[in-house]
Amino acid sequence: MKEFEINCVTRASMGRSHEHITHIGNSLGKWRISTADAAAHIAIKASAFFIKEKRTGLPVYLHIVRESGKTPYLRVFRNEDWSDELLSLPECPGGCIDI
Repeated sequence: MKEFEINCVTRASMGRSHEHITHIGNSLGKWRISTADAAAHIAIKASAFFIKEKRTGLPVYLHIVRESGKTPYLRVFRNEDWSDELLSLPECPGGCIDI
């Protein structure tokens, strides 16, 4: 399974919640992937996506959230609880290309 570090996100205009994140990416690698494509990779265990925990530098993985009546979305799950760390990431710069 390939693993990819995430350090930026792209949100739909006007959206500030997890459901409004349209892409996750890496600004140093200059790439981004749609959350739908990333979720498909996670679901079949082809790829894993993570952010680095600020305090320890260890990877914290993204998981798919499925709620009744909502489109599935990605979120960090750590210590038996959902985290808002993905929302704190900066916007992906314009130079990031879709993969």
